[in-house]
Amino acid sequence: MPTRATGQVATVGGSCHARAMTAMTMRQWTDADTTWFAISGVGSELAAPAERVLMDYQRNGGEWRRGYRADTITRKPRPEMLSS
Repeated sequence: MPTRATGQVATVGGSCHARAMTAMTMRQWTDADTTWFAISGVGSELAAPAERVLMDYQRNGGEWRRGYRADTITRKPRPEMLSS
């Protein structure tokens, strides 16, 4: 059965290089049983460091993606994680 992907987008930062501004964007969406995270808008000046930082992500054109089983992603901390 096909599923409908839902998600959100956020601009997470920016970089200025040669008088041009680039903004990195993070997307999150769920498709079937996988929650995906993607980073895009990484300028050429940050491409080499991004390869190291995002080493567990798959590169797809100008976007790095990583998927997790949907049931492993929680939006709120579990109560047991808050106790000290």
